[in-house]
Amino acid sequence: MCVGAGGGFVAGSGVLLDGVAFSESSRAERGGFTIDADSVPGRLCMRCRATIRLFDTAGKKLAEIQPRVGGEPRVSSLYSNLTVDIARLRKTDPVAAGALESWSSDLRLLVSREGLRILAPEMQPVAFALQLPARLTVYWPGQSQPVSIRHEPDGRLEATFLPPWRLASPPAERGAARLAL
Repeated sequence: MCVGAGGGFVAGSGVLLDGVAFSESSRAERGGFTIDADSVPGRLCMRCRATIRLFDTAGKKLAEIQPRVGGEPRVSSLYSNLTVDIARLRKTDPVAAGALESWSSDLRLLVSREGLRILAPEMQPVAFALQLPARLTVYWPGQSQPVSIRHEPDGRLEATFLPPWRLASPPAERGAARLAL
């Protein structure tokens, strides 16, 4: 199966399948900026937060955010997490603030106890093997959608979405179809 171009993070069997992971031991570099983080609390608590730092190409720290880490993965716009830091940065370095604002505008951030990831619309689709039947979950800002995928006796794949999405669009014609998650 191949996922991409849908703007959501996809998880199967409790494992996130797309997006770029970053942590205290593995930085993510994207579009001239570097992202790193402290370790994510592995336990569930009400006040647990992840510390995420963003650096420019020269290694100068531009922003630090501390989103809450909850029980379920949470997705948000990276820009919405950075608005205060961008406003502060604009006072001392308006060029860097503008670049950070532009760069972060279409990135999504996933925060979970399993780790931290970013996702950009232009990222390449991710291919992976899937044991059928399978249950995937797609995470978007403010919502998640389980999807069941199974192999039909006639050779087709069937993706079943829970309501209300099940009725949101007409079924595909018989033959080849793409599913963007």
